Amino acid sequence: MASCIAYCDYIASLVRNHTLQHDTEHILFEVGPVRLDLAPSGALRSTTKVVNIVDRNGKKYRVTVEETNENDTSYYRIDQ
Repeated sequence: MASCIAYCDYIASLVRNHTLQHDTEHILFEVGPVRLDLAPSGALRSTTKVVNIVDRNGKKYRVTVEETNENDTSYYRIDQ
């Protein structure tokens, strides 16, 4: 099977930017930048991306975007 392009960068960017632009309730205090999964040497370890978020009460969250196994069925299709 041919490998496909992973869109982790794009999806993480959408999550970050949409979160920043659409927090109409002003619940979020801080939305961090998209972080890469880097080895100590600085080499890219995987396509995984992470966005850290802090709400107005100081509670911290981590949103992770990563490729999954093609057999993983624990997701929902948008068009269904």
